[in-house]
Amino acid sequence: MYYGGYISYSFVFKKRWSSTYVYSYLHQQQPGSTSLIFKQSIYLSANAVYAINKYFTVGTEILYGIKWNYDNSKGSAVRLLSIMRLLF
Repeated sequence: MYYGGYISYSFVFKKRWSSTYVYSYLHQQQPGSTSLIFKQSIYLSANAVYAINKYFTVGTEILYGIKWNYDNSKGSAVRLLSIMRLLF
């Protein structure tokens, strides 16, 4: 059985700036056959986007995730992304 969910919050401020924050959680019950399997994870992300004008937008996002396995091992990762968008 699996269960989980996420919550996010997005908003616009000062007409040109926008931002979104996300938190998610996922859990999996242990199957009887092995202990070397995913147990649960948490994921966080935040971004900021700036509209320079109606044609050009730039932004950046940071993401962080951590997971645990049933054999008590765990791992984590951080990612940083950037975007540029041009509409024509």
